[in-house]
Amino acid sequence: KGEVSRVLLLPNEYRGYLLTWTGADSVFMNGEVLPVSKKGSNGQLLPIRAVAEATGYQVNWVAGKGAVVTDNGTPVFSALPGAATAQTADGERGLTDPCMFENGVTYLSAGDLASLLNLFLSLDA
Repeated sequence: KGEVSRVLLLPNEYRGYLLTWTGADSVFMNGEVLPVSKKGSNGQLLPIRAVAEATGYQVNWVAGKGAVVTDNGTPVFSALPGAATAQTADGERGLTDPCMFENGVTYLSAGDLASLLNLFLSLDA
C-alpha cells in the first residue's frame, strides 16, 4: 500500500573517542594522550583547538565569533568566550558551561565539545 509502518534510525558513526577522568590530568583522543591542560572547578573544560584538530577538524579564530570549527571548509560550530551558547548550522545550541578563554586558549566542557564534534565521550573509567 506504500504506507510506512516502522522506521529504523541508525546512529551516526562517532568521529572519535574522547576519554577524560575527573581526578586525572590526562585526556585521551582515540587512544593517544593529548598534550592539553584541563580547566574548571571539576577539571572538565577542554581546549577546543586541541581536541578538534586531533579529530581532523580545522579551527580558526574569527573576531566576533570566537573559535570557529570547520570540517573541510564546512562550518561545524563556533563558540564565543563568555557565551552560554554555541552557533551551529542548525542554530544556537545551549552549553553546559559558558565558553571560557584563558591565556590564548578557548575551552568548552567535555560533554559539549564531544556532542558538537560527534565524539564518544567517557568521563570516568
